Amino acid sequence: GGVPCRGALVRDVAAFATTTVVVYLVLKTGSVGQGAVTAFFGMYAAFVAVVLIADVYHRAVVVPRLEAGRRRAERERQGEEMRAAHEAAGEALDRIAERSDDAPEVGADADAAAATDASDAFNSEEQRQQFQAQQKQGVGTQPREDSFLEAGTEMR
Repeated sequence: GGVPCRGALVRDVAAFATTTVVVYLVLKTGSVGQGAVTAFFGMYAAFVAVVLIADVYHRAVVVPRLEAGRRRAERERQGEEMRAAHEAAGEALDRIAERSDDAPEVGADADAAAATDASDAFNSEEQRQQFQAQQKQGVGTQPREDSFLEAGTEMR
């Protein structure tokens, strides 16, 4: 349990502790002079500058780095899904080919059996539609290396 101790929390606690000590030391003297007022305004200006610099750094460096990591993870996820869809489509076509080799079927029954085998191989309607579109275009079932590179992912 407990609160995570991150940079902003450490900064704020350090500023609070420093300010508390300085105020105590000034009040201990019994009077607040021009030097104390200048010190208080200086400490405040320094704290505001540190906060602004940290915010600019966070927006310019940290946020883009996190966003790049999210995009990379999404590309990897999409590549894995594409590989799985290609594999499932290949397996479905293998089953269709085996069925046609074992007992050649003719006509509408063969088409229905092929459609059933192909539709069983997909995890989602989107994958099924992508497969059907590829079949209409005459795309092969084996994934090509350049098809993964076009999608922005690397082959492993």
